[in-house]
Formats: sequence, structure tokens, C-alpha cells
Amino acid sequence: MRMINTKHVLIASAALYAFSLTQDCFYLDFKNPKELAPGYLLLLAGWMGFFYGCYVWLANPLLFVAWLFMVKKNTYFH
Repeated sequence: MRMINTKHVLIASAALYAFSLTQDCFYLDFKNPKELAPGYLLLLAGWMGFFYGCYVWLANPLLFVAWLFMVKKNTYFH
């Protein structure tokens, strides 16, 4: 069985995440909906939803922690 290289998974994951920040996240029915919906703005402002009971944004810091553990695992065991 072939082992998956953690470095490649980490790079691919980070690249896809960075690409997703450039995309529109949802559509709003306004004159120019793209002003309100880009991913990078939702990343920056999403933490405020935590105070209103919207916990979905917490996946972002959990992803960063997962990346950190992947890097540390590679550093310590190789």
C-alpha cells in the first residue's frame, strides 16, 4: 500500500483553501452582490457570528490547528 505524503496533502489543502478565499461564497439579491460575498471578507468577519449562535466559522481555526499538527508530526517523526 502506498503511503500518502503529508507535505503534499498540506500544500494541496492550503492551496485549495487560499483559492476558495477568492471565490464568491453566496449570492445576495442586491444591485452588486459581489461586494458582500467574497470568501476573504467572510473569513475576516465570520468570527462575529459566534456571538449570535453561528458556530460554522470555527471550522477555520480548527483547520489551521490541523495544519499545525500535520507540520509538527512531520517535524518530530521524520
